[in-house]
Amino acid sequence: HLHVTGEGNDMSNLAASLLSNANTKTRYSSMVRGLARTNNQWQLFDKGGSLLGSADWLIVAGSGVAHPRWTNTFGGDPPLVAQASELADPTLNRALEAIAQQEASPVLAVFWYCVGEEARAWCDLPFAVAELSDNDVLSKICVQRLEGGACSVVLHSTKEFALKNTGVYGKSSSAARVGDATSDASREDLIIGNMLDALAGVNLPPIPKKCEYGPLLHRWGNAFPKGEALAEELSLCGNNVNVAFCGDYTETDARMGSVEAALLSGTEIGNRIAKLESDRN
Repeated sequence: HLHVTGEGNDMSNLAASLLSNANTKTRYSSMVRGLARTNNQWQLFDKGGSLLGSADWLIVAGSGVAHPRWTNTFGGDPPLVAQASELADPTLNRALEAIAQQEASPVLAVFWYCVGEEARAWCDLPFAVAELSDNDVLSKICVQRLEGGACSVVLHSTKEFALKNTGVYGKSSSAARVGDATSDASREDLIIGNMLDALAGVNLPPIPKKCEYGPLLHRWGNAFPKGEALAEELSLCGNNVNVAFCGDYTETDARMGSVEAALLSGTEIGNRIAKLESDRN
């Protein structure tokens, strides 16, 4: 298997490196809840209706704002779907129809961070990623070794376990913190307990008695997209609509749902937008 990671085996460094030399203004912890196309500009609004920013192009790097699952999590129509009804662009409508047909395999993750002696047993393990084939609850265990002998551990659930435990996102998840997604907090500890019990049945160290952070629960609802990738011909909607789609759910030479697909699609869509703007000028 090919594993893509950033400097220091940290995926956040991979994302940061893409922005390091770019003249880009970032906005974190600001969820886009509304979109509008006004005077050939896209306007993005937060949950309170305040303007987050304006741009010539809307690039949809995650399909959430365009997919029906938005309604189940946050309520209301997906922001791009709502705006598309006013734009009436044939290519955009076809793209949204294709995205709506895609499904995703969810994952529940329990993670923690520990240091010193509490981390030693996990740091000494002979793997970074272990895939489990005979466990009804856990599918994967990831160990990230950090400076100073610290480490982070993430337990991935099976798809079946995640599907049986819908409606729980984790109080620390972005869906709950930023998007105000309704989560059944009373079930969080129960699910964490179920996953830690499953870990106890594997020949691995138990969770440390003292964690610097965690254990916490997070629902990765769109973990692994399934179905037909969004076709290349539908990933760029010009005609003064200026919407582009990239991410692991779009068509590339790489496997759908992979980091490689996300990276390639971003590069390709950037080149296509640049060419289109050059042709327009």
